[in-house]
Amino acid sequence: MKLSKHAKHERCQQRAVPSIIFDLAVFADEVRASGHGQRLHFSRESLKLMRAEGVSKKDICMIEKKKHLRLVAKEGRVITAMYAYQGKKRIQHYEH
Repeated sequence: MKLSKHAKHERCQQRAVPSIIFDLAVFADEVRASGHGQRLHFSRESLKLMRAEGVSKKDICMIEKKKHLRLVAKEGRVITAMYAYQGKKRIQHYEH
């Protein structure tokens, strides 16, 4: 999958996203509509498909470690990358 300049030079470097992620994005079978395009992530099913297609164990393990990574794509090009964490509560600060 191709990368926009924004995704390549800013977001991926800031978020330590390995370049192999974009080559394997074709296996991301979970696609959800986003306000700016499609949000992609790797599900268990996509990991199984990668194993069946002969993707190396090293690459699959790396993707499993990046399970919270989300790619936003539009017109076949990744425009940004982010990490989505669920279940975190907002910390409230109280003045005494």
